[in-house]
Amino acid sequence: MRRSFSILFVLTLMLSSCSGEGVKVGKTLPAWQEGEYDIHFINTGRGECTWQIFPDGTTFLSDASGSLLKYGADSKSDPLTPKPSADITAGQVIVDYINHFSPEVSKGHINYFLLTHFHGDHCGSVTPELPEHESGMFQMSSLAEIGTKLTIDKIMDRDYPDYSYPIPARQNNQTVNNYRGFAEWTVSQNGTEIEKWDVGSCTQVVPVHDPDCGVTVRNYSGSGCFWTGEDEECCMGMPTIEEYEAGAPEAIPDENNMSCSYIATFKDFDFFLGGDMQYNDRENYPYKDSEAQVAQVAHKVEVMKANHHGTFFTHGEEFISTLHPDVWVCSNWRDVQPRPVTVDAVWEANPDCEIFCTNMPERNRNILGEERVSKMSSTYGHVVVRVAPDGKSFMVYTLEDTDENYTVKSVHGPFYCTE
Repeated sequence: MRRSFSILFVLTLMLSSCSGEGVKVGKTLPAWQEGEYDIHFINTGRGECTWQIFPDGTTFLSDASGSLLKYGADSKSDPLTPKPSADITAGQVIVDYINHFSPEVSKGHINYFLLTHFHGDHCGSVTPELPEHESGMFQMSSLAEIGTKLTIDKIMDRDYPDYSYPIPARQNNQTVNNYRGFAEWTVSQNGTEIEKWDVGSCTQVVPVHDPDCGVTVRNYSGSGCFWTGEDEECCMGMPTIEEYEAGAPEAIPDENNMSCSYIATFKDFDFFLGGDMQYNDRENYPYKDSEAQVAQVAHKVEVMKANHHGTFFTHGEEFISTLHPDVWVCSNWRDVQPRPVTVDAVWEANPDCEIFCTNMPERNRNILGEERVSKMSSTYGHVVVRVAPDGKSFMVYTLEDTDENYTVKSVHGPFYCTE
């Protein structure tokens, strides 16, 4: 009798997760349950931040939005209004969100943090007004604030420990120096491990509570290096430091081209994240197309985070056709993101793809046009992907971002995974 009850309970849990049963619009999203795989796109309006809960409760944070760009500083593209308000820092928003949804087994900890590249909207900008940490080693940018309030067990970035590629002078800036100061502090104070993103590896990010829970993270790119598709081998797809120094300045790739990327797999479900990967100036320097190099070994995924907030020079035809996502989440934070050409490319690759944007400013609504905007599944709020324990289906929920109550705005699905 007890065995029959256990089987019935598991089947009920799987069906509930698949159908979204128990999730009500206007009510707080129910907590993650063991066996489910959650992906949370946390919207602060100041960049992008993606937080995952593996089926065993392992937590994995990719990037930590925290741009301090001022309105009017860039005539071509203004930042959006911070969420839930300008009275709370991006770092605190992320800490509060994680504390609310974190499973008990990882409470107070972020098991893994990946910084895809060294830009303020991914780790926190630095300005003279930003408070300094009591140690004097760094200012309280977004990642630093998170890391002083939650313990980060392992940090990974694209260029540890030298921070010299593509050329040494490129990384001699406040954002990188502040990040390095914070990293040094948390290593000494919290025992945090820090590593270079190991391109090609599928063992750098592994479930820590139950290694057999079914999640694999394959590292596809980072710092000009790309997985070959064979075992854990990688190769440089961009020139060496010496070649850059001997060539023209315009031959040096943008920091975005250096972004780390990965595909996380849970049974039949696949998720791609690639930071700010792009292909600008590939006509003159083909190696700047970091998307094309990933597309050579990638495959279809169910869910994809938009590259570089869905702006220009992203989602090339070969790349988006290869990944062919069913759900595309755009963590946009400036008033011209995403671009019409990018949205069209996603729908050309998969006309049935559902698009979720974390923000939709009036200016970009006009640029995109009402036809595109009305076709989108959601235009603001946190976005949560919840995969059923059997890995065969998932739901997507959007949450209110104007407060910290995490109430459900809309329910989408079930979506079914491709083996």
